[in-house]
Amino acid sequence: LFADYAKGWLAACQAKGLKQTTLRDYCSIVNVRLIPAFGLLPIDHVTRDQVREMVANLKTVGNKPKTIRNVLATLSAIYEEAIEDGRNVQNPARKPAKLVKSPKRTIEGMFTQAEAELVLHAFKTQQPHYYPFVLMLFRTGMREAEVVALQPGDLDLRSRHVLIQRNLASGLY
Repeated sequence: LFADYAKGWLAACQAKGLKQTTLRDYCSIVNVRLIPAFGLLPIDHVTRDQVREMVANLKTVGNKPKTIRNVLATLSAIYEEAIEDGRNVQNPARKPAKLVKSPKRTIEGMFTQAEAELVLHAFKTQQPHYYPFVLMLFRTGMREAEVVALQPGDLDLRSRHVLIQRNLASGLY
């Protein structure tokens, strides 16, 4: 059954030593989204049409395209491993971009140069202890969780490089 194989896939992910936050996300997707949709089906009986139906249901209940892509990526990874394991299956979630369209990104919500300068000036004058943090966000495009997780060895001030190798998620690195 799909549920049995998916649970085995999760155990294999844990044995590989994936980050706890990644494992938590995979467990949530498998247990909350995939097993309810396909759990009682034999793994080789899940069809592309059934995956499309799951995608439609996820959209109907208000899931965002990014969430749906994460569900499809996890489903696809399960099937890719089944194929590698020699199971006689095809991947019904292959090419998830064909199943869920991403909205076009717009410039809305981004700062203009003038706005960025105003924000930086405000932090520099009113909250100077946060200024280096905010400056790092603006100048590098890093996410807050990536900046918070930086360690001294991640910065090469001579070459002006930052090595991003961890982030803070749910209190975990």
